[in-house]
Amino acid sequence: MRLISLLCFLFLTSISLVVFTQETNDHLDQNEGDSVVLERRKRYEATLKFIEEMRRRREKDPQGFADSIAQIKEKQKFHTASARIEEYRQSQNLNELVEIDISGARLVEIPDWIFEAKNLEILVLDNNRISVLPDRLNELSKLRRIYWRHNDLGNANVRISRLDSIEKIDLTGNDLLKLPKVHRLKGLEELVLEDNSFKKIPTWRARRLKDLKELDLSINPLEIDKRWYGLLDHIEILKLNKCHISDLHPSIYRMIELKELQIQVNDLQTIPDGISALEKLEKLSFYKNQLAVLPNDFFDLDMLKVIDFYYNQFEKIPPEIGNLKNIEILYLSFNRLYDIPGEINQLENLEELYIHHNRLSEIPLKLGELQKLKTFHFQHNYIPEFPSQILGMKNLVDLDISDTDIKSIPSGIIDLHLKNFYWRNLEINLADPDNRQTTQVLMKLMDQGTNVVPGISIVELFDD
Repeated sequence: MRLISLLCFLFLTSISLVVFTQETNDHLDQNEGDSVVLERRKRYEATLKFIEEMRRRREKDPQGFADSIAQIKEKQKFHTASARIEEYRQSQNLNELVEIDISGARLVEIPDWIFEAKNLEILVLDNNRISVLPDRLNELSKLRRIYWRHNDLGNANVRISRLDSIEKIDLTGNDLLKLPKVHRLKGLEELVLEDNSFKKIPTWRARRLKDLKELDLSINPLEIDKRWYGLLDHIEILKLNKCHISDLHPSIYRMIELKELQIQVNDLQTIPDGISALEKLEKLSFYKNQLAVLPNDFFDLDMLKVIDFYYNQFEKIPPEIGNLKNIEILYLSFNRLYDIPGEINQLENLEELYIHHNRLSEIPLKLGELQKLKTFHFQHNYIPEFPSQILGMKNLVDLDISDTDIKSIPSGIIDLHLKNFYWRNLEINLADPDNRQTTQVLMKLMDQGTNVVPGISIVELFDD
């Protein structure tokens, strides 16, 4: 479709050029004008012929046409990569480079000239056929990150030398069933194994990476069953997103050093008891699952700072939420919430609260006691009137009340000094004289620099 759109653009451009030439012909020398018109007409006719040929091929063989376009794109990427690599090869400033990208060049090994880049920190090997990280990489003492994505390593004889300086390696999209011998990278702190074929977390080999802090196994067909997760008790960040996980075995809680756990876009309906064993957990995301209840010991995670429950099935939040005193950001949007407990006022460190796209008909009065709150979004709920408790939140800078049943906006909102105020799709007719006070409030907000969205017709209607 993009190619057809481009061709149509060229077609229309050619027509416009011909018309332009005809309109300006009187200002040109007659011979010169005829020459320009003739040349542009030829280009127009060639473009039209090309479009017709492409259309004919597409109608005759849609799959073949799509394959041809894909091949053309692949060739373009290869030529671009080849040109980039040639520019590197001839460069007199290799020693000044901190990043080199040799992706997409169909290479089977790392070129020798790379070892001249003594200040290199980042090496990108994506979309090649490289299966060896040679000993010579140790010559690049500042090299910290290797991106080795989409090299079809799953069927290759992968060899990784003992490299001392590497802190991160990304093996995304290599159809790996088992972990290569990355334990040779003694200083490795971050390992990305996204979009491969792992069916379980590779605890046995990964246990030897004693400096490993972050492990990303997203987009793998994982099963989290009873295994030796305690072997990875030194890992601090674990990402298991888009893995079709439907059950979470509590043995994963043996990873007691975890500070961040992401299990996003999966099929979880329950969280097993025992999660309180993750005493150091600060960030937790179950974004886009099917959760409706929380285990009792969840509220013992008193080190939590960020909770993300976007897109789940919660109807209410237990009052024990007040136990999580260190929470700074709370995402509860796109659920089925009809109630927020008053105990939320105990989250004295809360700075951002997102409860939009739920079924709420009221905001707890005690919410006004959250004096550190800076962002509050409760749009797409059934709130009938502007919550007066908001006017006491003196640190609030970002407020969204859109798509609620609020009919008027109090003048006290001016004293909040908001940076952003969203009020889309409220039933407030600014042309109605009865709403003149609301209009003046909105105008004052804009005058003091607040980004008022929408507010596009306020000045036009009431500029006196």
